[in-house]
Formats: sequence, structure tokens, C-alpha cells
Amino acid sequence: MRAPRMLDPIAERLLDLRRISGTQWALRGLGVVSFAVATVLAMPAGPLANLGTGIVSLLVMVGAFALVLRPDSEIGVLAPIAVLAVLVPQPGLSMGRAALVGVALLVAHAVFALAATIPAHGTLERSAWRLWGRMLLAVIGFSVIAGLVLAMVSLVDLGPWTISVAVLAVLGLVVLLLPRRR
Repeated sequence: MRAPRMLDPIAERLLDLRRISGTQWALRGLGVVSFAVATVLAMPAGPLANLGTGIVSLLVMVGAFALVLRPDSEIGVLAPIAVLAVLVPQPGLSMGRAALVGVALLVAHAVFALAATIPAHGTLERSAWRLWGRMLLAVIGFSVIAGLVLAMVSLVDLGPWTISVAVLAVLGLVVLLLPRRR
């Protein structure tokens, strides 16, 4: 008599998965693949080379799985934070590898953000896909410009005074990117 009470919530969750549209599955699948690519690129020895990389890989999988179940989940931030925590402190990190990891994380973020905006059973109209594509191209363009500026600045020996200039630049970007009233 106890088994049905325990199995009913599990059965309900499994039945809920049937109500998810093909669009949602495609978005969520692309997000998981993007996280996997970012994880592999961030760890040159491999995602399961030692205990530390295995733990990071497990954290990425938990975060990605949480986003598959609920694309608007806050625990989903665990995956990109784990990837970046492994990538950033690496000695001799090349700009190219860092850029590839960044692109993979950007794709994962973009598809999970889009998946979070529509209902699980919903699909997107062609105009919504075009709008999302235009916005994603703008983000990619801005990222490329910021990456090029960063690459150029990293070649120059700058003093501690540049933190003031950087803060002003970030404030300027925030003001530029804030939505305006019409």
C-alpha cells in the first residue's frame, strides 16, 4: 500500500515530460550540449582526469540538469560558475580557448533563457525566432568587440590608475544599454 503513494509523484513528473514541446526539447538539448562543450574545452586534461575535474564536471551536470527540468531555475547558474572557476585560474590560458569556452557558455545561456520565456508546451513563431536571432547577434557583436578591446589592452602594461577608467567605462556601458522610455 505504501508503494503507490511513493510512486504517484514520480509518475506525475514523468507524465509532465510528455507535455514539453519539441521546441523546448531542442533548446534544452542544445543548452546541455553547449555546457558539455564548455566543460571539455575548459579542462585540457579532460573532464574526468582527476577528482577535482570530476567534481567540477558533476557540478556542471547538476546545473545543466536543473536547467533542463526548469529553465528559469536559479541553481542553473552552478554550471557556468563551475566552468569559469576551472578556466580562469589556469596558467598559460590562451585567448582562443577562453573565447571558445565563452562562446559555448553564451550559447547555453541564450538557449536556456529563451526556453525560460515560453511555456513548456509552447512553440515560437517565426518572427520570435528572428527577433531572438537579432538580439543574439547584437550580444555576439558586443562580445567580439569587448574581446578585441581586452586582447589589445592585455598587450599593454597599464598602471593601477586604469581601474578608474574601467569603472567609468562600465558605468557608461550600463547607461547606454539601459532601456529608454518612449
